[in-house]
Amino acid sequence: MATDAQGHTASNSVTVSLSGTTSPQYDLNGNLHADGHRIFQVDSENQLVSVVVTNNATNSTQSGFVYDGKNAPPYPDRRRSGWDPPG
Repeated sequence: MATDAQGHTASNSVTVSLSGTTSPQYDLNGNLHADGHRIFQVDSENQLVSVVVTNNATNSTQSGFVYDGKNAPPYPDRRRSGWDPPG
């Protein structure tokens, strides 16, 4: 049972079952490299350049990011639209 600041109560619950355990992996610079479901790639300046989401053994999706050199937020790299997962 939960109660908010206005006195409203809720008794809904959510049960989550996770299969196995996942240990995050980091590179030598401390950047997250993999979390069990995604693989992160960074450039020589430790900027995120791609994320590969591994849904299962035969289905992966990659998102790429490009930087403009002016410390602006990254924008999607549309050149990677035809990417095929390795293997």
